[in-house]
Amino acid sequence: MAREPLSASPIRHSEAGSALVWLSVLMIATTALISISLPGVKGLVNRDKAQENERILKEARDAVEGFAVANHRLPCPSSDRDGDQDCSTSGNMLLTGYLPFSDLGLESGRDAYGGWLRYTVYGTTSTPYDDSSNPTNPSGTPSKRNFCAVWVNAPSSDTSYTHTLDDSGSAANVPFVIVSGGPSDADEDSSDERFDGNNEGSSGSAALSYDHPSETAVSGSYDDLVVDSSFNRSAVTIDNNNDGSNDSSTAISRFRNEVDCDTLVRYTFTGNEEDWSGNTYDGSLPASPKDPTLTTDRFGVSVRAYSFDSDVGDEDYISRTPTSNYVKEDSYSVSLWFNTSTSSTGLFSVTDGLPGAMSNWDRDLYLDSSGNVCARVWTGTSNYLCSSGTDYSSGNHYHVVHVLDGTTQYLYINGSLANSSNVGASTFTSETHIIIGWGFGTSPAFFSGTIDDVRVYNRALSAEEVKALSIRFRATPC
Repeated sequence: MAREPLSASPIRHSEAGSALVWLSVLMIATTALISISLPGVKGLVNRDKAQENERILKEARDAVEGFAVANHRLPCPSSDRDGDQDCSTSGNMLLTGYLPFSDLGLESGRDAYGGWLRYTVYGTTSTPYDDSSNPTNPSGTPSKRNFCAVWVNAPSSDTSYTHTLDDSGSAANVPFVIVSGGPSDADEDSSDERFDGNNEGSSGSAALSYDHPSETAVSGSYDDLVVDSSFNRSAVTIDNNNDGSNDSSTAISRFRNEVDCDTLVRYTFTGNEEDWSGNTYDGSLPASPKDPTLTTDRFGVSVRAYSFDSDVGDEDYISRTPTSNYVKEDSYSVSLWFNTSTSSTGLFSVTDGLPGAMSNWDRDLYLDSSGNVCARVWTGTSNYLCSSGTDYSSGNHYHVVHVLDGTTQYLYINGSLANSSNVGASTFTSETHIIIGWGFGTSPAFFSGTIDDVRVYNRALSAEEVKALSIRFRATPC
């Protein structure tokens, strides 16, 4: 018996109607879901853009700070967006412009929205710049020496200098500021690119004022992003005038520390004995034949260190006669590099006079007869601290740091702790000089060899700071 071919059953009208109804409901629901999701998707995109913009500005800030650490000056702004610095060598400098991204090693000077990043350095428009007040002037040693003077003498809230303003209108002076105009001209004033609020100024005194980095959208009229390197960011306050209390006006930011502008004195011996700390405590050479001579430093660069002779009648030294008690008794550090082939030789001391005319001395550094590096602190009695096991009179370059924090003294060699001992604050308070190339505790007390890069701090350096200082300025592994 033949079978009939299989065929689909006919759809009833009632079933077809139900399917159309469900399809319509599904389309309506899908449309509604899409309309609800689009703002969320847009929000995610905006959030990602904002995060990318924040990353770009922080990377730019790190690049500017890195440049300053390497070059001992701030990079100049770019005037024409080509990524190169535009610096003047005299008279007025370029105060504000665009990020010199090419000279900073960055791929672009634009933000995440395609706008150009504005970059402004610390300064004022009220008077012309010269080497002593220009943090970007690359004209040579004078400007590099005075770079720290900018930080030392910088005001904290003077609106005639580069500053940011918070919501209350309080001003804070800053070393530099970088600004993104954000995704749009939020205040819709069609002026000065996309920048809003205080960030719109690009000339005259208006170029000095910027919104604080914490500023956020205000009634939809502000969408900029600002980063700076505030003097107070990650700051450490110090007693700069030795009156027993910290001075908030001399807060040292992490940035200032990294560019070596937190020293009391710093002698780089770059062709002379000038002080690069910004405090103008220049060293003094005695009359010939007791004056040391310039020589090659640990990097092999000529005329960048001083050579000292300890021969009788030719005892060389460098001195400084500062304000009385300028080296703190309870919190200080001294750092220097030396190279000698002679044991029993002095390095550094704080005294009440010049060699041959002094009565008292303290915070001495010297090498003993075995070539150990030693330090001494006077607290009514001599407190000696020496390294052991290594002869440092080997004709190589070594980095030594002596730290006193009021309860302990530390001796570091090449960034590593060599020894420490419990000792209170020094009771020697009549100092009038620091002497480089002389140190009590050995005979002869005068130094024979080379000394370079001497730094004195009115605070106790941490072990991490000492290590970083040694590694950063080391010519070759020791």
